[in-house]
Formats: sequence, structure tokens, C-alpha cells
Amino acid sequence: MEQNCDSLTDAYNKAVDALKSLRTFHIQLTTRYIVIPASRIQNEYKSLSKKGTGNTEMIPFLKSIRDSTATFKVQAHLANNN
Repeated sequence: MEQNCDSLTDAYNKAVDALKSLRTFHIQLTTRYIVIPASRIQNEYKSLSKKGTGNTEMIPFLKSIRDSTATFKVQAHLANNN
């Protein structure tokens, strides 16, 4: 039973890691295709380089979501105690 739990925990944590990697890639795409081009032009779109659609600071917001993803990983010793 413990081996099954370890396998499940491992698979879950790999999925969390994959989601974190996806979010990192999303930040890179956002920077490359929105932030950098918007910072190069001097018109009403310049605000896109800093603010998202909800008027949040875009990159810090995306990074906070990415970083919080890692908190959902399951510790192996916690899984084995249940």
C-alpha cells in the first residue's frame, strides 16, 4: 500500500512541477510578445507593459501564481503518515 501511495504522490508532484513549468513558459511568452513590444512603442498600448487586463501588475502577478503552485506539492513523509 505504501508503494502505491509513493507512486501516487510522485505522479501528483510531477504534475505540479509540470504546471509550474507551464506557468514559467507563460511568463516568458508574455514578456516576449506583450511586455517588450509594448515598452518599445510610445502610444496608448504602453500601459500593457506593466498592467494586465484586471489592472494588476502583470509580471509580478504571474510570478506569484507560478510560485504559489509549488506549495501544492505533497511531502512524501506526509503522504506516508495517512
